[in-house]
Amino acid sequence: ILQRRQYDIERINCMHDEDQREIRKRLAFAEAANALLKYKQHKLIKYKQENECRIGQHDFKQIKSYAIQIKNSSFQQQDKKDKSITKCKKKQIFF
Repeated sequence: ILQRRQYDIERINCMHDEDQREIRKRLAFAEAANALLKYKQHKLIKYKQENECRIGQHDFKQIKSYAIQIKNSSFQQQDKKDKSITKCKKKQIFF
């Protein structure tokens, strides 16, 4: 019984660690994307005030790409949670 409980605790800790790594990775990406969006927004406001348009099409594509990646990462997270249970079980065998 004790070995089974220890195994369950290790499996739960493994899942928690993987979730935390994924959350940190998503947070870092979201912070970088947010900083870029704020920078581009500030530039756009500045250029509008000066009646100039210097933001190129590649900037809009990059912003759109970040938005799509952030949106898709929330859907992929559920799939990764399901897979992480299997990974943790495999890891426990090798310990």
